[in-house]
Amino acid sequence: MSRQCDICGKKPMFGNNVSHAHNLNKRRFNPNLQRVRAVINGRTQKINACTSCNQSITILFTSLTLLTFLSSVIIFRRWPEFSTAIVK
Repeated sequence: MSRQCDICGKKPMFGNNVSHAHNLNKRRFNPNLQRVRAVINGRTQKINACTSCNQSITILFTSLTLLTFLSSVIIFRRWPEFSTAIVK
């Protein structure tokens, strides 16, 4: 299994550890991958997602959920006769 984000494709980067005496040792910077559940094409699958993708998807989902909730509240307050159609 490769250490790669399934969403953005972020991979390990390579660089050096630099000591105080400026000795260089090769090292590898791995992305912070988390195994998360995601709904893909109606099925729940486990994917590797880096934490930045996970955070942006969570924020997007939260904002969309909040937006739909607020729009339903506004419709209910302005036009109560339409609110019964939305709730059902």
